[in-house]
Amino acid sequence: MATSGMDRKIKIWDLRKNYTPVSELKVPAGASSLHFSSTGLLAASMGNTAYVYKVSTVGLIMKSLYKLNYHAPVPKLHSNYNVDDKLT
Repeated sequence: MATSGMDRKIKIWDLRKNYTPVSELKVPAGASSLHFSSTGLLAASMGNTAYVYKVSTVGLIMKSLYKLNYHAPVPKLHSNYNVDDKLT
């Protein structure tokens, strides 16, 4: 599970384990929306920008892959938002 808040961090949690984050990443702003793809990518919308991160199978945020800038605020990401399609 991924969360983000006013602390400007994205946190990855493994709910099968204790209640401490598996991974934390400092980001420019709190993400208003987060969505995992089936291939282990995490999309995060922050204002007019969407970021895509690679997340390992153990929940570690490996690296930022893409930064996509838009002319308007990025709409909320939802269950049928396909991160992989946005990158092709």
